[in-house]
Amino acid sequence: MPTAPTITDHVLVRPLHLAGPGTEDFAFHLGAYYGWYRPERADADVVLASPNGDLTLTRHPTGRWQVTAPSPITPTAWSIGFDDLAPSEITAAVLYTLAACEENAPAMVVGSESSGYAAAFGILHAAGWAPQRRDGHQIALAPDRLAALARPMFTKSADTVLTGAADTGTWNVVFSDRAPSVLLQSAATELLQPALRRPTDLPVLHRDRMALEQADVRATGRAPLSAAARAARSRTGAPATAHPAVAAVTAAALPAARRAPGR
Repeated sequence: MPTAPTITDHVLVRPLHLAGPGTEDFAFHLGAYYGWYRPERADADVVLASPNGDLTLTRHPTGRWQVTAPSPITPTAWSIGFDDLAPSEITAAVLYTLAACEENAPAMVVGSESSGYAAAFGILHAAGWAPQRRDGHQIALAPDRLAALARPMFTKSADTVLTGAADTGTWNVVFSDRAPSVLLQSAATELLQPALRRPTDLPVLHRDRMALEQADVRATGRAPLSAAARAARSRTGAPATAHPAVAAVTAAALPAARRAPGR
């Protein structure tokens, strides 16, 4: 059984899929460091749009984040949905990868008929996740059997679902069939990294299944949760103003509403 170090502030937690949701500050980072903005005229659940307006991040009343690429950026629109219990590091890694690719390599985030499942599966399999076939699905199963990446075997257009155990029920991240491969790979890679948490924030149900390590977090601020977050924080950006759609989720500020560039 993993043992807990004598820590009072923050710990690094493995596996990430049991660490709980953490802090949802990715929307702030997109606005402050990647230039995402609040569209002046948009549905109430739209929180941010990408600088060119082709990508949107929405917050649904059911408590789910979703990033969507509508036409014409892709031949067929794609989307990725993240529920509130999913580790925020996964959501952040996918969104920062998406934002960086859209800025520097937009061809990498154009939807495609070829699923990114195989590439994500390869990353997890190399880390010890077991391949399985069950009920018509191809599955990569975590060593502790409490997380899985799954996709139907005999359906060409099907979602890929990443799921894990939560304090109550399960969490999931759903990639539509045309979601770019690089984003599935980003999620799989981040899933193998440790999470940063306060001990009091750790889910109770699976706490004795976690390996904890002391984290060096200075009193001047919370350390970034991942390489993706560190990359975001290394960028320059302007301060932002509050956004009511996420006021209950994070105190971080977001950009003020404005019109899309050139529209």
